[in-house]
Amino acid sequence: MSYPLLIEANPYWGLIWLVTPVCLTFLGIRANFLQPSLASWLSVITLLLAQFLTEAEITPLLISPAVATSLMLVNTQQLRSQVVAAITVGFGLSFAGTCLWQLWNPIPLHWLPTAIAFALWGLWLLRQFAPTGIYAPALDIWAIALSIIDLTFLTLWRLTSYPIQDVYLVVAAIVITGAIIYRNWRQPTNLGFYGIGWGTELLVVGTIWWISPSLISIAIANLGLGLAMQLGGDWWVRRSALPYLSSWHIIPLIYAVIGLIFAHNTFTAYTGLYSLAAALVGIGVGRRLPPLKAITYISILGVSCAAYELLIYQLMQSQGGQAGDGIVLLSALAAAIAITYRFCSRWLQFYWRLASQELLVITHIHWGVGSLFSLLALGFTLSNIGSNIWLGVNVALAAYAAWQGRSRDLWVYLGVLQLTIAIAYLFERILPLLAFQNWAAAIACIFAYILYSLPWQSWGWSKQPWQRSATVLPGIIVLLTFSNISIASLFLVAAFYAWLARVENKIRLSYLSIVLADWAIIRLFQNWQLTEVLWYVSVLSGSLLYVAQIDPLLRSPTEKEKRHILRILSVGLFGLTALYQSDGSLGQGILTIFLGVGLILAGIGFRTRAYLYIGTLTFIIKVLRQLWLFIDNYSLLLWAIGIVVGLIFIWIAATFEARRSQANALMQTWIRELEAWE
Repeated sequence: MSYPLLIEANPYWGLIWLVTPVCLTFLGIRANFLQPSLASWLSVITLLLAQFLTEAEITPLLISPAVATSLMLVNTQQLRSQVVAAITVGFGLSFAGTCLWQLWNPIPLHWLPTAIAFALWGLWLLRQFAPTGIYAPALDIWAIALSIIDLTFLTLWRLTSYPIQDVYLVVAAIVITGAIIYRNWRQPTNLGFYGIGWGTELLVVGTIWWISPSLISIAIANLGLGLAMQLGGDWWVRRSALPYLSSWHIIPLIYAVIGLIFAHNTFTAYTGLYSLAAALVGIGVGRRLPPLKAITYISILGVSCAAYELLIYQLMQSQGGQAGDGIVLLSALAAAIAITYRFCSRWLQFYWRLASQELLVITHIHWGVGSLFSLLALGFTLSNIGSNIWLGVNVALAAYAAWQGRSRDLWVYLGVLQLTIAIAYLFERILPLLAFQNWAAAIACIFAYILYSLPWQSWGWSKQPWQRSATVLPGIIVLLTFSNISIASLFLVAAFYAWLARVENKIRLSYLSIVLADWAIIRLFQNWQLTEVLWYVSVLSGSLLYVAQIDPLLRSPTEKEKRHILRILSVGLFGLTALYQSDGSLGQGILTIFLGVGLILAGIGFRTRAYLYIGTLTFIIKVLRQLWLFIDNYSLLLWAIGIVVGLIFIWIAATFEARRSQANALMQTWIRELEAWE
């Protein structure tokens, strides 16, 4: 019957619908009614529908929520449901809002957030003094929802720069933050602390923007809030012995991030300090619990970034200098951070709550950054001061690596490499480029000798990496400067490896000496313009004979035949080359004969068959060759020489026949003797 009344234009006709919830509520409280709960729930539904049947005029809007609130109080008592209690509180808020609208019509927009904030006070005060516990959760839900709405409204107000005076924002922020603090003080929760942090941020930003608008001031204020929240959380936990709430970790970090964002709106001399403050907040949070250690790492990175921001700003303001000087200073800063962290490791481990290995990784990363910058600086022009700083920084980085080498050999190699680069750069500055390339290998020998000879074990290092570095260093320098290395440097490096082979008792290490000495000797032949192949072959043959003489494998008694073959090859190559060149002149032929005689004498003297065989063969071939050439020029002498040779053969044959037994005995003696030779 009431439905047709809803189409009437009179706003009061819609209120007649309230008869239905009134009747349903009455049925719900009757003791003899069969379904009181159903009646009460239908009463709740009809009260919700009734709110849409009244027009937006003051009196109907006052009557409808007033009646609804009264009836809902009864329904709540009957149903004992938190949902119903929440609806009841909502009707009460609607009635209070309508009353405020009636008293202050229209409500100024700039006072609306403050009015909502006072509503929060009312809800939380009612929660404290509510007669029944069923309303406490409902009051909390509505208060939390209104606080989120109010804080969001204030935030959008600030972000959109709505044309309302900032004093109203400050007042609203004070009231709402105070209400949240009042509620959170009795029962601390993460959500409550987030609300306090949000309201405090709005209060601070609003106050600053009201008094003196400045983004830097907002940044400083946020960084200060972050430090205060971080220190306050630590103090609270120490005082109360309670565990940390997650909000106590997140809120300081949010403040720090906001501060960083506003601080980097412009790049000034203090930007690095702001980054440092944010990093300190992160370190303070990250050191609290092991799961937060990642925050500590990020914050330590922030400390380094802050230091670089301070340096880079100063570099941007400086005048003059070379481009490489700035890179050198960046390298110096990384080296300084690494060394400082290393020397202060005990204190930093305690404060940062890091293990020693974790801190070492951080210092090593800074060492690596410094090393990369130092290498990069070499690609740019350096001033004299910049060069001196570069040398100092590289020595410091090398010292750091060497010190780390006490626990791990790899660091020794890195330190030696850095120090070698620094020494090379120093001599490159002192000496002309060509002279430096000529003598770099010799300088490396001196440096390597020092590295090898120092008492590293008594100083706490393992001597092995130092001595290995000393072993390979001169050879590497020779390879790098091969195009311009001097003959004297080659001989010095050869002498160094010969000494090293003797000291280390590693014979094969002397092969490097032989190769370098051969290289130097060939360079001398080229300087002296010696073009005969025999000179160069003699160098090769001598090297092969040295290998056959000293190689540990070939010195074994069972390897006698291999030694003999290698000697035959080396001496045979020499003899064959001498025979090849001997036809050029009579003098060369006579010299080849003497070489053959010399090899024969060497074979007899050293009791070595290879020398004897090759010498004899060379002598005979060359004598016959000379006779052939002589006869070719003087053919009449062929008969005389033939007669002489024939007589000699007849005499030898007659003598052998007459003294056969003695000759056989002599031959057997020589054969046995040769078997005992090399």
